[in-house]
Amino acid sequence: CVIDVPADCEEDDETRAFNAAVAMPLVMFNPVIVATEGSQDGKEGCLSLPNMSAPVVRAAQVTCQYTDAHGMPQIVTARGFLARALLHETDHLSGILYVDHLSAVDKLAMAKKLHIAQEKRMNQIAEDSNTMEINRVEMGDTSIGIITSGICYQYVKEAMPDVSILKMGLINPIPKKLIED
Repeated sequence: CVIDVPADCEEDDETRAFNAAVAMPLVMFNPVIVATEGSQDGKEGCLSLPNMSAPVVRAAQVTCQYTDAHGMPQIVTARGFLARALLHETDHLSGILYVDHLSAVDKLAMAKKLHIAQEKRMNQIAEDSNTMEINRVEMGDTSIGIITSGICYQYVKEAMPDVSILKMGLINPIPKKLIED
């Protein structure tokens, strides 16, 4: 997890002074939030959901334990926007997006935008799945073709070493162009 928050992102001098000891970029391995205090309201967005934002309530102060790039255990306490960034990024490590913190009403208000973003992302992944190195064709005997993934790939290689194989590392969405070719 890498966080780089410029000091001028903080709204007040007190918060800037509090966070001044935190060197940027902050590189953290296995970060764990161990304490939170207070609350702050603020608009939040994410590169995972481009061109969208929503107000999210987060802790005003956060303490996080992590391992640094040298393998040493560290603790950082931050306030304001940096605290929000720590929470946002550690949420990602648990598969949580900022929209997961929204009320049902706010999620409903964003539903159409979220659906469009999801469709666009799935279409891009579907397109990319045809050129990803983890999905590959191994040409062999063209009279038989096997589509496989995971451990089944090894079984096919042992049982039928001369067949053509589409080995899929990403199984959803299916790489239609690779199958058609």
